[in-house]
Amino acid sequence: MFAASHVTAPVAVRVEHSSAGAGARALVSVVRAVGALLGVAMHAPLLVVAAALIGGWAGLLTAGHYVVASTLVLLVAAAGAVLARYRPGTLRGLTTAATGQAFRVLVYRPRWDTACHAAHLAPRIGTATHTPGLVRHTRTANGIDVLLVRMAPGQTLSTWRDASASLAATFTAHAVTVRETGRPGWVLLDVLRRDPLAQEIVAPDPDARRGTITSLDHASAVPAPGRRGGMTVRTSPGMPRPVGAVVRRAPAADPYTSDPWAVVLGRDEHGRSVALNPYGTAHAGMQGATRSGKSSACYTLLAALAHRPDVIVTGVDPSGLLLGPFTSENGGRGGALIATGTSRDDITHAVAVMSDLVTLMDTRIRVLRSSGVDKITTFTASAPAVWVVMEEYPGLLAAAKALDNETGAKAGERLAPRLAAALGRLVKEGAKVGLFVLVLAQRMSADALATDDRMNLALRLTLRVDNGDAVAMLHDGITRDHVHAVRDFAPGMALVESPGVKSRVVV
Repeated sequence: MFAASHVTAPVAVRVEHSSAGAGARALVSVVRAVGALLGVAMHAPLLVVAAALIGGWAGLLTAGHYVVASTLVLLVAAAGAVLARYRPGTLRGLTTAATGQAFRVLVYRPRWDTACHAAHLAPRIGTATHTPGLVRHTRTANGIDVLLVRMAPGQTLSTWRDASASLAATFTAHAVTVRETGRPGWVLLDVLRRDPLAQEIVAPDPDARRGTITSLDHASAVPAPGRRGGMTVRTSPGMPRPVGAVVRRAPAADPYTSDPWAVVLGRDEHGRSVALNPYGTAHAGMQGATRSGKSSACYTLLAALAHRPDVIVTGVDPSGLLLGPFTSENGGRGGALIATGTSRDDITHAVAVMSDLVTLMDTRIRVLRSSGVDKITTFTASAPAVWVVMEEYPGLLAAAKALDNETGAKAGERLAPRLAAALGRLVKEGAKVGLFVLVLAQRMSADALATDDRMNLALRLTLRVDNGDAVAMLHDGITRDHVHAVRDFAPGMALVESPGVKSRVVV
């Protein structure tokens, strides 16, 4: 027999929550909401002002105050029109700041922890997880978001560079580049929302800067004491202080335009400007096939140099198209040192021009030696910087060799060796006395330019070329990916290399 067991029926029990607990939770929710609002107000004040205006406008409409609501809209529109007309820079600054604040509160801060964990940048040490700190976010004038980050323990720049692709994916950005800050344990992230090379870039108008550039003494630019973000430019003795004598540096995200004397040539894949300093760049070389955009790049540079009274343009141009505007017939100040054409007399004149330039260099070197300084840093209208442009130099050299063979010139009278020797001396010795060389070619072969001369070209640009060896000839140590990419470059796109800066693509 089985013993009967007593089963107790389930009883429904109602648990009453205390009013004190509910009140505490409500207070916590209110505190969190207030904290979130204060955070938004601190990180995005312009968005808060815009939201207040929109909220006030909607409230007026709801209350039936249509006239007041319309007046508010008209006042805001009028303020925008006045800024657009008289203060366009202020309007652009406000727009850029508002856009940056929107990304700050809607993208970067909400997704920061997720981005760090997804990219394996939040290491777990013992029982604690160390998430890198997003300390500051700023947005530059050219639309780059710069994030200042305090790295987690044990992390280096390489750690963040390896994670840049993952960060870009989480932030739905085109790319993220990593830079050092000069402080151990800190890193800067440049977030590009779009591809900087996707659209054509228009070079700045050189005439717009003419009044400031021609009035300042570029050689006496010195850091301003106690001013971390700017540069004070001193004028020459006896010269009145011009308008704009204080030149602001570009933002930290755009270090390539911090030089007020630079000629902007384009923009690289990181959204930063690529520029040439006509008073300090120790020679340049540019190669590119027909219709690659080489001539347009040269026109951009020469147009900017034409507006500077302390720079003259000289050189040899077989076609006469590039240097034609700088000849004596067209009022060029360096016209006496320009040779054009491909006839026998023209090539002979080209050799004479190069000899005169070498003589000018030797004269300056003697003055330099007597003055006891190692290089010339101050240029004026009476003692200008001299740019020697060698247009299609390999073709010019080939024409000179053909002429030598045709005339049966003796060794000491041959034109081609004299051309090459003069160019070699200018490239090796000219920069310290203000003679800078720009060598242009469709293909910078070993036969056209000696290795020692090619090594002295500080700035090297390669537009589209069909031969990979030409790329490697001008850019030592170039990667195979870059060599293949150059063949498919669109017109105006170039591979650029300069001292201290890795090769980068520029449009």
